[in-house]
Amino acid sequence: MRVSPEHAFLIDGCLVPARLLIDGIEIVQETWCHSVTYWHLELEEHGVVIADGAPAESYFDDGNRHFFDNSSLVALDPVFDRTPGGRYSEQACARPILDRADPALIAIRLRRRRVA
Repeated sequence: MRVSPEHAFLIDGCLVPARLLIDGIEIVQETWCHSVTYWHLELEEHGVVIADGAPAESYFDDGNRHFFDNSSLVALDPVFDRTPGGRYSEQACARPILDRADPALIAIRLRRRRVA
C-alpha cells in the first residue's frame, strides 16, 4: 500500500501518520518516486476505513483541500496543520500521535518489534 507521509493508521486507539512508522525494512518512504496521484475518501465525519486490510483514516480537511482539489501539483510534502492544539488534534476521530517522542508511539514500536 502506498500513502502520503501524513496519512494516518489507527493503531492501539491512536492515529499514527505513516512517516512515524517508517523503519526502512517493512515500511519505507519511496523518495525515488517523482510523481504521485492522491485519491482521497472523504466521509461526512472523519473516520476509519479498512484499506488493504489496514485501519486507515479517511480524508480530514484541515485547510489543505486546495492542495488536492484537482489542482496542479504544489508540493509532494506540503506542511499540514497537524500540530498539538490544531484543528486535527481537536477534531480527529481518534487521538493523533504527532511526533516520535510520544510515549504511545514508543509503546507501539516496542510491540511491533516483539511481534517481528
